[in-house]
Amino acid sequence: MTANSVSATNRAKIEQAISALENQRALLGDEVVDTAISSLRQELQDALPAASSQRKQVSVLFADLVEFTALTAAMDVEEVLELVNALWERLDK
Repeated sequence: MTANSVSATNRAKIEQAISALENQRALLGDEVVDTAISSLRQELQDALPAASSQRKQVSVLFADLVEFTALTAAMDVEEVLELVNALWERLDK
């Protein structure tokens, strides 16, 4: 078993335990359930893989298409999609 599958299994078990406690709230009371769930949520957080950050260089294109809203207001969604796809084909060249 890999570390990721163990982590996924643990996550599923913790989520099941939280759900079971929520279902017993009327019997156990809010204080007991909230205390137990708080602990389980912390375990769930600890079971998540650490987020890794990466620095990447990207290019972003912002385009303002003049009168686009007026042009497409009366068009069907499929027609707008065809129009935008045709535009991207020309831009990609």
